[in-house]
Amino acid sequence: MSETSPSRHQLLIDGKWVDPVEGGTVDVFNPSTGEKLAEIAAGGPRDVELAVQAARRAFDDGSWRRMPAESRARILHRFADLIEANADEIALIDTQDCGKPYAFIRDIDLPNMADLLRYMAGWTTKLEGRTIPLSRQNPGDFFSYTRRQPVGVVAQIIPWNGAALAAVWKLAPALAAGCTVVLKPAELASLAPLRLAELAVEAGVPDGVVNVITGTGADAGAPLAGHPQVDKVAFTGSVETGKRIVVAAASNLSKLTLELGGKSPMSSTTTPISTSPSTECSVPSSMPRVRPARPGRGCMCSATSTTRSRPVSPPRCRRSRSAPAPSAASWSAR
Repeated sequence: MSETSPSRHQLLIDGKWVDPVEGGTVDVFNPSTGEKLAEIAAGGPRDVELAVQAARRAFDDGSWRRMPAESRARILHRFADLIEANADEIALIDTQDCGKPYAFIRDIDLPNMADLLRYMAGWTTKLEGRTIPLSRQNPGDFFSYTRRQPVGVVAQIIPWNGAALAAVWKLAPALAAGCTVVLKPAELASLAPLRLAELAVEAGVPDGVVNVITGTGADAGAPLAGHPQVDKVAFTGSVETGKRIVVAAASNLSKLTLELGGKSPMSSTTTPISTSPSTECSVPSSMPRVRPARPGRGCMCSATSTTRSRPVSPPRCRRSRSAPAPSAASWSAR
């Protein structure tokens, strides 16, 4: 991925892997072991400027948006094929980078990513306008119609929890519509998005259509969200950061899509539950027990739950001299 060493990763700007202008790096650690995995480029405002200008040129020259729709579709299909061919590698990168279980990424996220790209590839030939009869004119005097056109340069800022899937969720619809992209992954989990960008280039996406700027939110994300040449900002992350992005995008009247954190964190606890130092209770649960798939990393909202209609019998308790500590798995909002 990097031209410097296997453990150092660069920025993707205008189809080339380059070092950041100021040369800084951010260390990446395995959240499970604390081991240093790699170094990613610490992009800054000057790198954002280069990436946005590359995306703007790629959009304005029409190499992507004016490409025949079926040709764009073939490239997206190839992208999906490459993801499937490299699924084991991508899953390993993502699980070491963000801590999401390998089996979940390999068996659920990766197939979903390939399926989404193929689904969006189908839409490239179905983005149609319509003709509109004018109620105050004689039939045939005027011809009124609409066209659907790509919005332009899209800044895409994604979170760390499931970075590979989040990247494809953002890239697929934008590319299908003919937009160009500057992708900013979270500094905590940039390795899988960088690998996916490599595969996008390998699939045949023209230079400048997909650009990736890694680094911190303050140094790279903020100048990207507020850049005057960005036509749309798509952000997934916390409510606090979302508020700042609204302000940044508003200064340019950029279109905006926000997917902000959740609420109602849920804790699933297995029995026995220790209610006091001397009491051990077996409590029938009103919710089905769930094996944790994304502990602390999902947008799961437990505000709406399905429970049994019949009453749950009271807990049956027995005395115990040494009650064991409870075993619990928790889901928390992003």
